[in-house]
Amino acid sequence: MDGATLTVRGVGRGSAEITVTAEDPDGETATRKFRVTVTETAVSVAAVGTSVTEGGVATFALTAAPAPGADLAVAVAVRGGAAYGVADGARTVAIAAGATEGALRLA
Repeated sequence: MDGATLTVRGVGRGSAEITVTAEDPDGETATRKFRVTVTETAVSVAAVGTSVTEGGVATFALTAAPAPGADLAVAVAVRGGAAYGVADGARTVAIAAGATEGALRLA
């Protein structure tokens, strides 16, 4: 708690009831309860465009719903790309806090 601001950060999916009690200099108190729910951010992948010219770049849009509250690193495994001139292996796509899209470009 910082002054009049209480920040709650989720550490995993689920919900919790938060109870806050404030006391003034005269010893008077006020208590409030509220429930916080952390939902899982689902990420979908879709090709951008319908074709790629040989030697060109294939772009995939990664869409998060709902928008993440913190930067989200999405691990992507590329397999079978060698036949198309793309190295297999792990890639990471960043979706910024509050944003809903990131892009994976394969060349």
